[in-house]
Amino acid sequence: QKDDSATGNNIIEENKVKLVGKWDATEIVDANCNDPADNETQTFGCESVDGIETCTAVVLTFASDGVFTFSSSTTEDGTIVGETEEGEGTWEIIDASQMTLCLECTCTNETYTLTDNSFITTGADPEFGCTTTITASK
Repeated sequence: QKDDSATGNNIIEENKVKLVGKWDATEIVDANCNDPADNETQTFGCESVDGIETCTAVVLTFASDGVFTFSSSTTEDGTIVGETEEGEGTWEIIDASQMTLCLECTCTNETYTLTDNSFITTGADPEFGCTTTITASK
């Protein structure tokens, strides 16, 4: 008879390996916020306006030691404009669809979907009451 807990551990280990690396966020959606004015969809990438290429990027990097970092920046024709936002936290895969992300002393339980080159995580934002979904690709 097969041991189910061993199979569960294999999925956790496989997903840990898949998650490690650099992920480029393509979209962040905040929905069902306490204040409807906080509901928004942010998309990331590049666009040209009046001959100037403006790019917005959010990069999530997951290390094998359970640490993750994020950075967000905006560039115009390759030059960073404004401030680059950066942060660091920890991550842990709980099972095949649940993980914990901790950032600035606040931890959230997230539901995630992970393939070799796509990552989607959904969790509750404790500050604004929003459901936040991040979609990223490797």
